[in-house]
Amino acid sequence: MRDVRSENPGTRQTQSSALGNQGDSVYSHVMSVEEIKKEIAVLSEDERHELNSFLANLEIQTDSDYWSRIRRRLNDPDPNHWIEAKNLITNA
Repeated sequence: MRDVRSENPGTRQTQSSALGNQGDSVYSHVMSVEEIKKEIAVLSEDERHELNSFLANLEIQTDSDYWSRIRRRLNDPDPNHWIEAKNLITNA
């Protein structure tokens, strides 16, 4: 992963990119969602799978209703509530 220097001139702190080593880095730069999307777009397939797994696990850990909501949606017999795969694609 690449290192990004702090936006504050004269500081010696470094930050890792979004998927970098978090253990020994100091974060003072907040990335916009658009910056994060650009970083993700250049990841390898394996790195995107790793990120996907991380985000899914984060969702599970922070949302106590996650599994019951997933079960409700999967068992919903009303086609009016279904979303076609082509409609899941958003403007990146």
